[in-house]
Amino acid sequence: MLTLKALFIFSVPAVIAAFIGRAIDNHFDSRPWGSLAILAFFFVMSWVGIFIMDKKYGILTGYKNMPDQSESALEEKQKSATKSNE
Repeated sequence: MLTLKALFIFSVPAVIAAFIGRAIDNHFDSRPWGSLAILAFFFVMSWVGIFIMDKKYGILTGYKNMPDQSESALEEKQKSATKSNE
């Protein structure tokens, strides 16, 4: 799931940047500098998104921030959920 999020973080901004960059190049007749500037900006913003995901999930640091998904932790969550429903 995290791989798809990372792919989404890089691919969608790249496509958007390509269209915006082409529009800027055509409007200001600045080919290829408008596209390159917009692509560079979106690339940096994509990495910012990856670092935000790292703070949340720890994907770059070996999943240290990832919530515990072991069987015992899941069983405890289920027990607490059934107790709260009673």
